[in-house]
Amino acid sequence: MNVQIPYSWLKDHLNTKASAQEIYKNLSLCGPSVEKVETVADDFVFDIEITSNRVDTASIYGIAREASAILPMFGIDATLLPFSVSKPKISENKYSVEILDPDKLVRRALAVVVEIDKISESKEFIAARLEKCGVRSINNIVDITNYVMLEFGHPIHAFDFDRVSTSKLLFRKAKKGEKITTLEDKTYDLSAEDIIIDDGTGRIIDLPGIIGTQNSVITNDTKRVIFFVESNDKSSIRKTSMRHAIRTQAATINEKGPDIHLSIQAIHRAVEMAVNEYGAKVVSDIVDINHTSDLPKSITVPHETIVSKIGIDIDEKTIQTTLTKLGFNVKNSDKTYSIGVPSWRHDDIDVPEDIVEEVARIYGYFNLPCVVQTTDIVPQPLDYDRLFTYSLKVKTYLKHQGAHEVYSYSMISKDLIEKFEEKIELYLKLQNTISADIEYLRKSLVPSLAILAQQNSGFKSSLTLFEIANVYVPQKDNLPNEIRKICVITTEGFYFLKALVEGIARDIHAGEIEIIHTNSPTLHPSTASKFINSAGESIGFIGTLSPRIADNLGLKKELFVCEVDFEGLIEQAKSINSYAPYTQYAVIKRDITLTTDSSRPFNFYKNVLKTLPHLINWEYVGEYEGKVTIRLYFARQDKNLTEDVVDTSIKMLIS
Repeated sequence: MNVQIPYSWLKDHLNTKASAQEIYKNLSLCGPSVEKVETVADDFVFDIEITSNRVDTASIYGIAREASAILPMFGIDATLLPFSVSKPKISENKYSVEILDPDKLVRRALAVVVEIDKISESKEFIAARLEKCGVRSINNIVDITNYVMLEFGHPIHAFDFDRVSTSKLLFRKAKKGEKITTLEDKTYDLSAEDIIIDDGTGRIIDLPGIIGTQNSVITNDTKRVIFFVESNDKSSIRKTSMRHAIRTQAATINEKGPDIHLSIQAIHRAVEMAVNEYGAKVVSDIVDINHTSDLPKSITVPHETIVSKIGIDIDEKTIQTTLTKLGFNVKNSDKTYSIGVPSWRHDDIDVPEDIVEEVARIYGYFNLPCVVQTTDIVPQPLDYDRLFTYSLKVKTYLKHQGAHEVYSYSMISKDLIEKFEEKIELYLKLQNTISADIEYLRKSLVPSLAILAQQNSGFKSSLTLFEIANVYVPQKDNLPNEIRKICVITTEGFYFLKALVEGIARDIHAGEIEIIHTNSPTLHPSTASKFINSAGESIGFIGTLSPRIADNLGLKKELFVCEVDFEGLIEQAKSINSYAPYTQYAVIKRDITLTTDSSRPFNFYKNVLKTLPHLINWEYVGEYEGKVTIRLYFARQDKNLTEDVVDTSIKMLIS
């Protein structure tokens, strides 16, 4: 969030001769970022960005405190002027107001009743200061609440006492469907999670910490005013504000948890202004309910810790002065600081490193020496380097074949496991998942890619996706065995997918991959097959996704899937292929047509061909009515072959 801070108002709380330009230049170097400074009505106004954890700086006084610590680091004298407000004196205790919070929905709430002669325009200096801060002047009472919020950083509200018919302010949860009409004349349907204030009769009179309602707002006829301050549950404020898209300045501050101890000062200051500026009279006691028990926080930090973490030796006096100016109570004993954390920093100062950060930023990060650390090259395991190298090769190959790489979550949902008709207990479940969609560690990449195919099916008529990633197979100790897999899915057909995998093996020189029919509940029986690498090991599967599973996923087309153990695939891979020299002798070429047995896979015939003497190459020509034509090439490296030798090899093949 951003706040506007007039220079003249800042000087009310900061004793310094620093010019607006000096504050603009130096404040950003060590504290809140001053984004710009503008001239408004013979004054300078700083536009300052406030980070969410530093709500204490969202006020005139908070910025003055920061400036009092920062400016002296640049040789500019600056002192924070003490600012205290005394408890108001009661003129006549003739009214009372009651705050009820049976469910302890707020941390603290205070209220007091004042009488005022007339609701009028604000005094000129109040209205002018509000306008400089970007706040529209409304009337003398509402302007006081805005003035106090800008000065102290704690929102405050005003009710018309006579319009709160029972003089009660009851905190409760809203009922679903209840409506409110805000002071901006907008109507909202409330949620059962919203906190509201009603007057004890069920009539809602406020959406606390966010915005007031039309039925209790200050009007020109108001004679008695309830000044009301509450310290809200910041999480509840944030949710309600975002749920209804009501982003008031009060909500923006309250959702960041302003200092609870400011609430009493805020109500005292509001009463003081009403009395001193407009002749108001205090006509009730201040009611104060407090459900908090925040104990003072103290942190012990050795001097050596600060020095070692910042990297330079900052003297003890500078450290103590810096922290004291920021409001910390510092005691130094034997080079160990015992630091009392002020109430306005209670939520963001927790550990010694937070204290180190405060010292470092005020000292100036730009003052710290620039030392480039020496870097060491961390040697990677050889197997990791090999995995990386071949992953890149395979990805490049598949990219050029028209496949698209995807990255999916390592976790899948219970629903997806059930759609693949697998048992939930065979998967490892995360204890702290953030969503039911990513609850179980996957044992296969196929479900992840299959659901991506379904989600993207409407964008292209054909689709080929691949991923190289780990899967997680449970072990006896309930820890996963991580296995690197490559999965490819396509709608282009079984043989297209088969060719992709065989092409990968050729491209990385991993030898031939054999495909053998198998059984799999995930695949259609007609195409379910497994891969055997050149070392004779089973390394994966290929086939058409089971129609039943495809229906579960809502797939409209057949989906062809394969998954291969990546390390098993690259086990026989070589960076450079093995080559044999061309023979200088004649090559004899023969075509032969064989009657094949449909029960035998084509690999059977390939394996027979490998046994033929002097066969240097072969190629598939075609097939017709169960007969396959193969072209054979015979040659020797040392001499010419005779036709008789070739005929003998062919007879061996036929037999």
